[in-house]
Amino acid sequence: MPAIRRARREGRGHTTAPGLSAPPPTFPAPPTSKLPTLPGLPAFLTSSNNESTGGTRGYSTETTPLFLRRPKRSSVADDLIQHGRDASQLLGDISNSLGGNGGSGGVPGPWETLQLVATSAALVFDTVGSVRANKTQCLQLLERVHQIVRTLINLLGDVNAHAEFRPHTGGGMRPIMLRAVDQFLETLVTLHRVLQEQSTHGLLTRILRHLETRDRLAECGEALQQALDVFNVQTTLISHSSLGSLRRQATVQHEEVLSALKKKGWAVDLALASKAAAGEEEQKVEGI
Repeated sequence: MPAIRRARREGRGHTTAPGLSAPPPTFPAPPTSKLPTLPGLPAFLTSSNNESTGGTRGYSTETTPLFLRRPKRSSVADDLIQHGRDASQLLGDISNSLGGNGGSGGVPGPWETLQLVATSAALVFDTVGSVRANKTQCLQLLERVHQIVRTLINLLGDVNAHAEFRPHTGGGMRPIMLRAVDQFLETLVTLHRVLQEQSTHGLLTRILRHLETRDRLAECGEALQQALDVFNVQTTLISHSSLGSLRRQATVQHEEVLSALKKKGWAVDLALASKAAAGEEEQKVEGI
């Protein structure tokens, strides 16, 4: 019985002519026509298959949507970060060189506070390079931080001539300056925390906390603007004080020169010359 069944199965097979092989099965070719163009659809949805058209797969500046494109690194941002780092380092060096009295009871003194400000500002400038969201707002805040650091450097440059930054005067700085520096330090710490969260959180977390982060950055911007206004006012006061001292010195020197000329008998000639010059000016005014 097994032999008969095997013979029947072999007899059912199709025989081909010797020297010829069975042709392979044929399938219809896929259509190569492009998708129909519909109004309102972006280009990356209406483009044809990359393999059929010979295009490149992956990221493309022509077919990738704008919100998925990789942002180009701005040279302006790089320059701002580098200048901010340099200014922060300079502020720290000046604070270290001035030294002065430390704090009492575990509270940092004014110079130690300025050193903390310089360190915190440097951390902010180092962290902003890895921020993935709200970059424009962050760069605007960095510009204010840079302005405040430069203003502090200018104020520290007058340490030997003014009482705002003298180590031997109780506390080293005026109370308003101490409060402004402390508030600026707190703002830098908060800003660094926000930037660090922006650089470490994932995309979903950043999307969910977008409004919260924007509000926190806005609060930091207001605090930085207040600190900048205070430091600008102090800089203006110091400039007026410097101009007043220069005018007093010029007046004293002028009186010394006049007294020396009077001793030599040249005061009359100077008076006549001044009267003649005044008469010429009056004639010019009348002619006009």
